[in-house]
Amino acid sequence: MRDRKAASRITFSRIKWYNFPMRLNLQQRLTLSHLAVTVISVVILTILVLAGYFLYLRSNLAAAWAGDMAEQYAFELSLWAEDAGILDEPLAQEYADAALGTFGLVMAADAADAEWLVVIAPDGRILGSNFLDQYLPGDEAASLPGFNPDADPARPRYATLGGAFIGQAAVTGKDGRLLGWVYYRFPDDSRFLLSDAARSGLLAVLGAALVAVIVSGVAGGWLARQFSRRLNDLNQASAAFAAGDLERRVTLRGNDEITQLGAQFNRMAGQISRQMQELRQLAETNAQLAEEARALAALEERSRLARELHDAIKQQLFGLGLTAASAKQLLATDPAKAAARLEQITEMTQQIQEEMDNIIRQLRPSSLNDQGLAEALSALGADWQSQTGIPLNLSIRQARPLPLAVEHSLYRVAQEALNNIARHARASKVSVTLAYDDTAVRLQITDDGVGFDPFQTKSASSGLKNMEERLAGVDGRLTIESQPGRGTAVTAQIPLKETAYV
Repeated sequence: MRDRKAASRITFSRIKWYNFPMRLNLQQRLTLSHLAVTVISVVILTILVLAGYFLYLRSNLAAAWAGDMAEQYAFELSLWAEDAGILDEPLAQEYADAALGTFGLVMAADAADAEWLVVIAPDGRILGSNFLDQYLPGDEAASLPGFNPDADPARPRYATLGGAFIGQAAVTGKDGRLLGWVYYRFPDDSRFLLSDAARSGLLAVLGAALVAVIVSGVAGGWLARQFSRRLNDLNQASAAFAAGDLERRVTLRGNDEITQLGAQFNRMAGQISRQMQELRQLAETNAQLAEEARALAALEERSRLARELHDAIKQQLFGLGLTAASAKQLLATDPAKAAARLEQITEMTQQIQEEMDNIIRQLRPSSLNDQGLAEALSALGADWQSQTGIPLNLSIRQARPLPLAVEHSLYRVAQEALNNIARHARASKVSVTLAYDDTAVRLQITDDGVGFDPFQTKSASSGLKNMEERLAGVDGRLTIESQPGRGTAVTAQIPLKETAYV
């Protein structure tokens, strides 16, 4: 149980630490990144300097530096000897004391960790040194570690010997004559020098890091704020554009990636704005066309209704008026005939009511919504046959649901064709075929009536034009085959898309 709690605490702490950067905004992240890179760069640079200093102390360059120091001391001593005209013990000792100062005096017990400066005569005698108790004037220089009296006076000599670096250079006069030697030695205290340099480097790093953090923080914060402000502008512009402000654009500054992103946003916004404007114009045009189509359909229905009322109702009402006038005249002279006329008026009134019911059903085919085209045609054929007395044979093949616009158009075509047959064809039989297949639906209405010439009648018949226009609205086609005395075949065919009845 404790292990589970501990594991959950560890996991929770890791999640919190992992999610911590997500709480920072872009400006803070860029500023912290800039500070981190600056501090890391200062630390790496300091480490490289210390490593280079350590390699310098461990290399032969330190011994070469001892040779350079010996050559410098020898040059200065040659100037002293040139002024004095001689290099003797008092001059050599005076120079040794002056070169290193009182702090350079050393005892034999401390010789291993101290600098040595010894002036030697050409014959190998010591003329002066910074020692107090050894290597005194008059002693032999043969005991000096690494001293070579036969060295080449023309070039300084250096070496690493016994944990120390030694250098040897010749002191010459104006004429190039050898006046003596300068022997210089300093200990290999690289550890001390390295630790001292490390302390100095640490202080330098802290100071440089402090200055770098201040400068980098100010500069990084300013730069990050510029980037963050430009990205915020882009974010606000995209949010406003998504909210419907299609005229919103980004102000472009500079030539970097953010500017390129803003330019792409502006181009995209412009394209979408133009497309939306075109869509609005298209929607307005479609709405106007739909309104015109509805007005035209209403006008067509009113025209057809006027024809139906004229052909069916008006004539019967005219006959009804004549019969009523005749009954009125006979009422006083021949009551029996008047009663017969009144009975005829009653029958004519019933016929007019039936005609009106038929027209109303044609105007409002509710069975299309409730039962579909096949059953609506069956009901229409039954009513038409009972009204006209003409036999009607209805054949429906592979019926299935279709879009309402398709079914409505075919239903109106069937109505118009049957009305034309009833008024003009004088047919003895009629056949109606409704056939479905995978790509189209086809409605064919044939009769054995008197027929007509389609080329002469088609241009003058508003009924045929109505059928063609209804089918054109659903991409359909109307075909009429007829000859005088040989009947008529009206075929309506509408192509079907695969998704029309899904």
